[in-house]
Amino acid sequence: TNGYKGHPALPRLQRLIAVGNNFLGYGEVVRGQYRQAVEYYGKALLYLREAPMEAQHAATLNNLARALASLGREERGERICQDALSLRRRLGVEIPIAYSLNTLALIKNGRERTPTAWRLATQALALFRRAGDKRGEGLALIQLGIGLRRLANTEETGYLLEMDVEALYDTAEMAISEAVEIFAEDEEVIRRVEAHLELGCLLRDRLRSEKSFANKQRRDRLSRDADNHLRMAVEAAKSEFPFLALQARVDRAWLRFYADDYTHARAMQAAEEAKASVLEGYRIEDIKKIEQGQAETHYYYQLAKIEGLLAAVAMRQFTARRNSLRQQYLQMNKSDFYKRLEEDPEIKRYLKGAAENYVLSLYYGQMFSQRSRSLVVTYDQIYNYVKQFNSTEYRMFYQFQHDAAEKYKNQMRSESAGAVSDSQATPYDFSRLDGWLNDCFGPVE
Repeated sequence: TNGYKGHPALPRLQRLIAVGNNFLGYGEVVRGQYRQAVEYYGKALLYLREAPMEAQHAATLNNLARALASLGREERGERICQDALSLRRRLGVEIPIAYSLNTLALIKNGRERTPTAWRLATQALALFRRAGDKRGEGLALIQLGIGLRRLANTEETGYLLEMDVEALYDTAEMAISEAVEIFAEDEEVIRRVEAHLELGCLLRDRLRSEKSFANKQRRDRLSRDADNHLRMAVEAAKSEFPFLALQARVDRAWLRFYADDYTHARAMQAAEEAKASVLEGYRIEDIKKIEQGQAETHYYYQLAKIEGLLAAVAMRQFTARRNSLRQQYLQMNKSDFYKRLEEDPEIKRYLKGAAENYVLSLYYGQMFSQRSRSLVVTYDQIYNYVKQFNSTEYRMFYQFQHDAAEKYKNQMRSESAGAVSDSQATPYDFSRLDGWLNDCFGPVE
């Protein structure tokens, strides 16, 4: 634009460039290239500062908020989305307001602020219905379904709403099923993928509920239907949207874990297939790593979920083996039984595997975001298992995770031998689980 300085057409040109960058950013979001999208949105905002256009400014802020949230920068995204919503409310046009309400619901869902998320989605849905915007309705129904599903999944459900868990699941299922119908023949394939993916996750979580657990016929139906929707998501996404295909594969692996009565073969196979589909350079075992400045960090989020699943399988195997040994040695005193546990090859293999998977899950979660939800999920999962350990099991687990952390720490240092400092060579603090275990359960003997 330098050649147009002082020209009366300059503001018009700046606005045109801003609109173009906003469209380019949206195109990158659809491809799962959120980092590149953020750069385009930033350029759009630069030109909009020179040539203000409030409606376009609000749209760009709203899109930027979504992209930042997808990169794990949810606090920044939420702040920017609130700004976009305030600007759109001042302008007074309902459909843009509804889209910002829905984006805010999406971010709140990502941060597990579900009591707020579903209310925001409901407000957005009401505005979209009044305006007859079917696309907006579908998007709001998805966020409403996610919010209600996650609310039903929380242990605190009874304190949040005076309705039972099944009613929450019923309402969530109706919402997302309607979204599936809206996007069934829509040209925007990515929305169809998202709707099938979320319906599959909802049915999977219903399968886990207490009411479904004891009813095999109900479990089989939910498992079949969930698998169908997740499979459709994979098929529709794999050519154009590999990042969503990966998410569906990971969710399908977790479905196998819950649907197969906690057996491990099919879940582990599905997890390994999902892991193999991740782009080269994101896995810790990849020889050539993706540079952090170029990484699309949502791949790390999915890898964290995969390692968490593999750890859960290993812990189930460990628990089953320990119970089997306890039945085998009923007459053995506690001290001798603990020694028998420590010497058992299967006990050691399962506990070592779980510890290593947890270390990797925390590593990938950290690579996604310092405040990643997956970190909270992983720590909660570890806590629920470790609190049941006896002193021998705790000592074994502590040593196994410490050894795994040292192994990967040394590997990262070796691969980054040319780095200026250790902090550059090892961007993740592999000793953090040591400290967390000490804080929660005290030192080992």
